[in-house]
Amino acid sequence: MLGLRCYSQLLSLRSFSLTDVNAESIESFTAGVFAKSNHDWNRVEKLKPGTAVLISLWNGRLISGSVDAVGPAALRIDTADPEVGVGSLEELGRAEIRRIVRTRGRNLPNVQRWMLIGTLIGGGVGFTSGGIYDVTHHENYHWLTGGFGGAVFGFLGSCAILAGVGVVELFHHPSTLVYEDQRTGKVIAN
Repeated sequence: MLGLRCYSQLLSLRSFSLTDVNAESIESFTAGVFAKSNHDWNRVEKLKPGTAVLISLWNGRLISGSVDAVGPAALRIDTADPEVGVGSLEELGRAEIRRIVRTRGRNLPNVQRWMLIGTLIGGGVGFTSGGIYDVTHHENYHWLTGGFGGAVFGFLGSCAILAGVGVVELFHHPSTLVYEDQRTGKVIAN
């Protein structure tokens, strides 16, 4: 009996340790697979010309602009920095750069198109409902007032939707960390 109990404890201990080892190996494997390294300059080299970025330098200066060209040792941006001059190209060495953040511009819909589509849909619905009312009640000109009223409501509805989209965009600032230098401070090279 004692031998059977020890054997069952040994089996439970053995299965627990194998499960624990398997869980640890799976965690370490998935963390390595799914983790994105922000310390790799290759991510910077993949930025396309025209991409809006915000760059933090080791000296504390912030520069915003769009990428002009990227090389293995430097980044050239078309800057919007008033210190350097708006619209001028500035080349920054890799050693100067502390952090690069890709900023996305506002993603607002085409306002004129949305208002036109809202007005046309509202006018079509109003025209149709006014025409149906005229046919069923043997009256005239409800199609005209229905079309006009529907167009006004469609226009106002599209304005309300666009206002909602604008409010959401005010509080949503999408940005992505592209590169961050691993060093804790700037190393001065002689």
